[in-house]
Amino acid sequence: MISYNTHAIENVEILTDLQEELFSEATQGITANEALLHKPLLKKLLFGFVHTSAKITGSGYSLYDTEKLLETNRPSGDHALIDALIVRNTNDAVRFCVKERPKISAETIKQIHQILVNGLLLQDIPCYIFGGKIREQGAFVTGSDYQPTNDLWLLESEFKRVFSIYATIKHPLAKAIYIHDNLSYLRYFSVCNRTAARLAAFLALLEENAFILSFAPMYSDTIRKQYHAAALSYYDKKQSQRDERSVCRTDTVCISHCQELLSRC
Repeated sequence: MISYNTHAIENVEILTDLQEELFSEATQGITANEALLHKPLLKKLLFGFVHTSAKITGSGYSLYDTEKLLETNRPSGDHALIDALIVRNTNDAVRFCVKERPKISAETIKQIHQILVNGLLLQDIPCYIFGGKIREQGAFVTGSDYQPTNDLWLLESEFKRVFSIYATIKHPLAKAIYIHDNLSYLRYFSVCNRTAARLAAFLALLEENAFILSFAPMYSDTIRKQYHAAALSYYDKKQSQRDERSVCRTDTVCISHCQELLSRC
């Protein structure tokens, strides 16, 4: 078993100089503010984020199913209702980020989490999940030896500390990676921790006017596998280290997708 490491969230050496340079070159001309003003581009970018993020969470919706649900608000009869809720709530949460553009804080992430769990029930228990609340039970990570802390006082303290450390980071991509990785690592909520973390990364890049975080929806299954592999690699290390190859490959797919859509619009 690998226990929670209180020093892990203190690591702010996220990117090498070369990675920062490559990021700057890859995102030239793709700013969040420009994308927000370009409605066709924004629609495609948000769709890519919603569909792929929902896939990572566990939705079985196809590209067609996701598109139809977002257009008609009618769930597909071929899938469980929870699949529709995952897609709908992810869409509501990302559009909240775009419309309100709240500053990243503990309260903002709790508010986003409330949107993500809207209508979800506790597994096998007829009781709605209360969003934005600290989990009251132990947590585990499927497929990993990592054991998140079950000390609720420590969990609350570390959750707040993540945002204090986040505020000291300067580079936009480093900020996004840091907030994503460490919210995932803490597992503050009972469910939807990594979905909330992806939205935090989305918001971090939006806040810095970097670009709109998106994923190429046609590669959603590949990205899902890369994402899970990188997450497990991160969890299973005692120090705050990432599977650079998997994460950076996914980052590259995101940026390339933005450039491709921009060229078509």
